[in-house]
Amino acid sequence: IEAAAFIPILAPFVSYLVVKRFLDKKDRINYKKVSAKGIQIGILIPMVYITTAVLLSSTFIPLFFNGNLPEVKIVLILFAKWILAGFCEEVGWRGFLLPMLKKIMKREIACIVCGLIWGIWHIPMIVQGMVVTQHSPWLAVILFSVETIFITFIMGSISECNIGNSIWTYVFLHAFHNIV
Repeated sequence: IEAAAFIPILAPFVSYLVVKRFLDKKDRINYKKVSAKGIQIGILIPMVYITTAVLLSSTFIPLFFNGNLPEVKIVLILFAKWILAGFCEEVGWRGFLLPMLKKIMKREIACIVCGLIWGIWHIPMIVQGMVVTQHSPWLAVILFSVETIFITFIMGSISECNIGNSIWTYVFLHAFHNIV
C-alpha cells in the first residue's frame, strides 16, 4: 500500500516525458548536468528555514519527537524514497512547468501559479492522509498550498542564478524539505 503512494508522484515526470518530444532541445531537461554547488544549496536551504522554524517553536519539539529520534536506518530509507519522489516531481514542476510559465509571464506570477498547481496536485494525498499533518485535511490543503508557493519562490529565485541550472538542485531541495 505504501508503494501505491508513489504512483501520483510519477505524474509530473510522466507528463514531462509525454510533452518532451514537442519541446525545443534547449527546453529539454539535461539529467547529466550536476552542480555540486546546486546540490549544497538544495540541502542547505530547507535545513535553514526548517531549523529556524524549529528554533522559533522550540516549546513544541517534545510534541514532534516524544523523546525518540528516528533510527538511522529509517532516515536512510526516507532519504532514498524522497530523492526518487523529488526527482519525479521536480522534472515536472521545476524542470518543465516553471520554465514554461516564466516564458509567458513574470517570474513572480509564474512562481505563484506553479506553486498553486503543485499544492492543488497534492489535495488527494492530503485528504487521504498520505501527507502527514496535525491539521484538518482542508486546513492542511490551504497551508500546504501556501508552503508550495513559498518553496516555488525559493526555487524560482535559484533558477535565476547560475546554481539553479541543474534539475538536481531542485531534487535535493525537495527531498531534504520532505525529510526535515
